[in-house]
Amino acid sequence: MTETNAEFNARMARELYEKERPRKGRGAARNRILAGAAERLGPEWVVIDKGINASLLWTPVRWWYCAIGNTAAPNREELTVSHFPLLVPLHPGSYVFDQDGYAGTRYYLGDTAVYPTSIDLFDLDAGVEMVCWWALGPAMERFTLHSDRRMTELLEITFRDHLKRRPLQWPQLAGWRALYGTGDPIEVIENMIDVLINHGGFEENLPFWQEFHDVAAVGDRVATVRWLDGQRRRVLTDLLGLPDRYVADVIDTDSQPLT
Repeated sequence: MTETNAEFNARMARELYEKERPRKGRGAARNRILAGAAERLGPEWVVIDKGINASLLWTPVRWWYCAIGNTAAPNREELTVSHFPLLVPLHPGSYVFDQDGYAGTRYYLGDTAVYPTSIDLFDLDAGVEMVCWWALGPAMERFTLHSDRRMTELLEITFRDHLKRRPLQWPQLAGWRALYGTGDPIEVIENMIDVLINHGGFEENLPFWQEFHDVAAVGDRVATVRWLDGQRRRVLTDLLGLPDRYVADVIDTDSQPLT
């Protein structure tokens, strides 16, 4: 019997629905893969959160939040990287997992060339293998691409070259200047405040920059660095719910001696 157009369309709609419908147990399956990967990778990697929100965090956390996860798209989960500085205001939704920089890059898993890749949450062994490769390969490449001091140098160039454009990365330069004593953070802070007041967007971040300005304006670098550390800890423990044992003590290790 010949299928009518209406029947064909109905069948295709049903098949598409079945394909797109989230498979039951995705969250538990994801947790098992991440737990297996963390056990294999070692104590520096810990699973945080649960279910579809779970991710694998590289610890101890200093001035960067470094984690891997996967997209929430049902049945098309793709491995992701999260790498953002803890020197700028953050709030729920302001940090994202992404694959930017990997879309056109070929990596190898054994002898097999792979691209930014989907992961089958219901294949435990293959999933663990893929997450470990992702953590030590593409993700670690992103995490360790530049030292903090090199990042500071690059941001100085970005700040000068793109000062009149909407800020993307240069606002964090204020924090790096304070940490390493390489310049006055006030210049960067005032430019950021001007952007927020006169150009709109992200107005909820204005109190952070105004308070940062007030602290830095005193000229006490010790107090400024300690304020930044307090903001860092607040984001990690209060906002992201990270246990304090995973938060590094950075005051005397990552910054210039505070004398």
